[in-house]
Amino acid sequence: RPRVVRAGRSNVVTEMELRDAGTDALVGYSTMTSAVLSTEVPQMYDPRIVTRAMRSAYTPSGDFYDELGLRWGETFGPDNGPGARLEVRPWLGNTMGMLHGGCTIMLVEAAALAAAAHECGATTPVAVVDAHVRYLNGARVGPVVAGATLVGRDGDAMSVRVLQRDCGSDRTTAIATARVSIGR
Repeated sequence: RPRVVRAGRSNVVTEMELRDAGTDALVGYSTMTSAVLSTEVPQMYDPRIVTRAMRSAYTPSGDFYDELGLRWGETFGPDNGPGARLEVRPWLGNTMGMLHGGCTIMLVEAAALAAAAHECGATTPVAVVDAHVRYLNGARVGPVVAGATLVGRDGDAMSVRVLQRDCGSDRTTAIATARVSIGR
């Protein structure tokens, strides 16, 4: 469950511990800064769909990505390289009519996993353990494509660069780096 660390007029900072459902062991920690969006504009998504997706088993190739329509793999990026693709749908947007930031980070994750699978082989277990995203422009048209490039590998981890574009508006929407754990 998220905890608000700071709530201001223009942004909110939250933190969250991620725990194993079976053992309650701490498996991750997240912080996030979000812009406060206008409440005068109606929401552009159906919360029932998002809630149903959140309840499904989350695996990179499982129900959650499928529910959102996110496709990823060795040929979903630009020029048929490793990456991920997502159609912009109204229920995936925020009140400003742009793709929600959470969808952007999921595209980054999926693209980084695709690059790692391409590098290590599809049967090697990989997991994104850290990601830093810089939001540049809002994705409004779609499809949004995230291409991933291996930057370096050090033992059981690799660094991946992800460039995300809104193909419909021909704009770069985000650039990110992700750290991927290999074989865990």
